[in-house]
Amino acid sequence: MVSHEKALLRLLEGNERFRAQQPLLPEELSQFVAGQAPIAAVLSCSDSRVPPELIFNQSLGSLFIVRVAGNIAGESQIGSLEFAVKNLGCNLIVVLGHTHCGAIKAALSNDDSAVPPLMQSILSVIRSGISKTNDNVVATKENVVHTQQRIRTESSAIQNALDAKGIAVVGGLYDIETGKVDFFNP
Repeated sequence: MVSHEKALLRLLEGNERFRAQQPLLPEELSQFVAGQAPIAAVLSCSDSRVPPELIFNQSLGSLFIVRVAGNIAGESQIGSLEFAVKNLGCNLIVVLGHTHCGAIKAALSNDDSAVPPLMQSILSVIRSGISKTNDNVVATKENVVHTQQRIRTESSAIQNALDAKGIAVVGGLYDIETGKVDFFNP
């Protein structure tokens, strides 16, 4: 089991390799047949420009990924993170937002006339956690912090692990233009 400090360091080092275009070579697939032991769980936006495995330059089996538009934390996302913590031994949860997020842009527009009904529920969650800003980056960070808070308050399993200081829930912002991830905590 990897500590949350070491897991975060591996993600930072991987992001530097990604930015320097120095990928890791994939390991043999057979090592994953018996199970998985990811170093971190990442709740990320489902945007096709934000694949966590690539931007953190991690090999197969290193990350437990949960993806949804706007990186919101609903019951199924939080339940998946609980599984990563309780069953897979993940000591680090990263909530990863990104610049130029379409879900954030849609939430900021407040024009739901062309938004399908189920997407409106995602925008509602995003809007509940952001201020009345027009700045996409500010809103994205606020959404990440709001998602972190939801994970902490809506999951007793994750809250218990946090209280025991065995895990960390950190926020990150991926800059699509530079490829850099900046981590922060509320």
